[in-house]
Amino acid sequence: MLVALSVLLLVATADSPPAAAASSAGPAASAPVASPAEGETKKNLDKVVCHMEADTGSRFVKKRCQTLREWEKLRKASQEKVRETQTRTAPAPAE
Repeated sequence: MLVALSVLLLVATADSPPAAAASSAGPAASAPVASPAEGETKKNLDKVVCHMEADTGSRFVKKRCQTLREWEKLRKASQEKVRETQTRTAPAPAE
């Protein structure tokens, strides 16, 4: 699971331009970029992306293919689970 999240983060950061390149482009780079059309966004979310994952305790890797929408849903569910675990309080000790 951790491998999938780290690969997802690498993919997400690889698609974005480096900050140095954007700042060196001059004043035109600071202008807001128009958002893509609705159909174009939906098309991007339906793109199938494959990642190689190794199960814990195994050296064998499996290819796992999902749409970007499904990878995002998995990422959000993982974040929510971590947040829930971190904020859960321990039960009071029985006396």
